[in-house]
Amino acid sequence: MVVESGTTSDLASQSLELVNRELSSTLDAARREIESYVDVQAGNDALLRAAGMLHLAAGALKIVEVHGAAMLAEEMEQTCRTLPEFEDRTVIERGVEALTRAMVQLPAYLERLLSGGRDVALVLLPLLNDLREARNRPQLSEGTMLLIGGGPFEAKQ
Repeated sequence: MVVESGTTSDLASQSLELVNRELSSTLDAARREIESYVDVQAGNDALLRAAGMLHLAAGALKIVEVHGAAMLAEEMEQTCRTLPEFEDRTVIERGVEALTRAMVQLPAYLERLLSGGRDVALVLLPLLNDLREARNRPQLSEGTMLLIGGGPFEAKQ
């Protein structure tokens, strides 16, 4: 069987369309939890609830093979889980700021994919590294992103 170029991408796009409603609802709930934390209406539990929702979103994105978005959701989840461990207010504020930007970027990225765009994880690299920096984790390189996949150079199976 010969698989035409772009078929895998088309299949991922169709799969994403199937889960998009639930995914959007889950991401919206996670965003509300993060906003609640930022507005000091809720404590660290709000971040942990957001982390749980982001975990579900990352899993769904992996299943539909949207690698860049799945990676972003995972980094967001880890940031939500790690921020309560810090006491330095500056570190926490930097992490919350990165999370807030990511909560805007992830749905926009998914919308771009749904309208026919490619999953190019490399465009998310600066935001991924901001989330990692907030947790004192090493930065990802462009080479790492290409090895992970989700871009025009992803490995052929």
